[in-house]
Amino acid sequence: MKREFPDFHAIRPEHQGIHDSLLNWVRVVRDSQFHTRPQPMFRYYRSAEVWITPDPQIPTDSEAGWKMERSIRNLPEKHREAIRWHYVRRTDPRKQARILAVTVSVLSDLVHDGRSMLKNRSL
Repeated sequence: MKREFPDFHAIRPEHQGIHDSLLNWVRVVRDSQFHTRPQPMFRYYRSAEVWITPDPQIPTDSEAGWKMERSIRNLPEKHREAIRWHYVRRTDPRKQARILAVTVSVLSDLVHDGRSMLKNRSL
């Protein structure tokens, strides 16, 4: 009997609002983690032509993003790590389930329950 692998991309309709807030949080956290400046050897390089047009970026609300970071820090440990994995790290679900010592289906439940906790705390 084969088990069905959970769909980690599925968002419940009641979680859509908190999902959008979490996506804003990801943009804020990723921008703060990585340097947006060029490497030192390319700092003063100026191309004669622009080869690639810049992608339009989705505006971020950094204040709301850091408020969400504080809310995520207050989640229980497994829920917090499941949310961080789902939105920021995005490695193999089986690997993350092993790290948290849960099954893959429980990992999916932790992500959904974490969203519910964040939604309830933000109301």
